[in-house]
Amino acid sequence: MEIKEFNFKKKDKLIINKNQNKGWSIIFLTTVLTKKNLKNILHYQKKFKNTKYEIIIICDDSKTKKMNKKIKLINLNSTNFTLGFKRNLGISKSNFRNILMTLDYTSPIKINLNQLNKEINKYDVICPKLLTLDNKRYLDWMYIDFPKIGKSFAPYKSNNLKYMYFHGTSYVFKKKFIIKNLFSNLLDNKEGEDVSWSLKIRNYCMAKSSNNIILKVKRKSSENSVLNNKFFKENNDKLKYS
Repeated sequence: MEIKEFNFKKKDKLIINKNQNKGWSIIFLTTVLTKKNLKNILHYQKKFKNTKYEIIIICDDSKTKKMNKKIKLINLNSTNFTLGFKRNLGISKSNFRNILMTLDYTSPIKINLNQLNKEINKYDVICPKLLTLDNKRYLDWMYIDFPKIGKSFAPYKSNNLKYMYFHGTSYVFKKKFIIKNLFSNLLDNKEGEDVSWSLKIRNYCMAKSSNNIILKVKRKSSENSVLNNKFFKENNDKLKYS
């Protein structure tokens, strides 16, 4: 089957699709779509085979054209769009009431869809648990400005969102919440698009970490500068996260 492809032009504006049908929109954000990236997508597809779903891929460029009819490819044909804009574009094209958004370097370890459906009915944002290739905790449920500590992992059971930072690797959203709380179109990767969004929503959203969705990050812990920062390690020791 051919991927349904949409070429996006700069003059085009974001128009939010307000459909909120029962089911899941799975949004992948990547720079160049390759066969390797598509393998990750197929792993997710298997987890959602027993429910209504769609897959939306937002990419700067695509090296492949063929996939199944469940996939909508939005090829920007440009590197000039910010990550914040690409997040919003994927959300604007979604048709279902629940959204899973992830960067292209994750794959699912566990997705308990029955329980996840119950959780997203109660919450606006759910943060998946993330593990590295060497089974270390990745940047998932985090504090950014905890008093006298700063940036650190948050305890998974913590419901104190006052100091929370929702890291941008992966999210689960309730669509009716996220369409009213979009990311900044002006901020790109490494410019704090996820930090800016977190600071905006954390004082009024309903959010939690979930054991019902656990993802593998295709990176080793030694490759991440935050995980290996000595101050980050000291902050975690002070907090004694669990």
